[in-house]
Amino acid sequence: MIGDTPSDLLAARNAGVSFLGYARDAGRADRLRQAGAEAVVGSLEGVLGVLGGA
Repeated sequence: MIGDTPSDLLAARNAGVSFLGYARDAGRADRLRQAGAEAVVGSLEGVLGVLGGA
């Protein structure tokens, strides 16, 4: 699951799926990491490339 809030991270955990945090700025990235996100990116460009959308 890809999300940009700590509640998205919690939803992913509750669903038992992996989580990729998306943060457009340092403040959001910090909040996601403080909530326990292990992977946080500032752009989804690479993800879209892997999925064939870029």
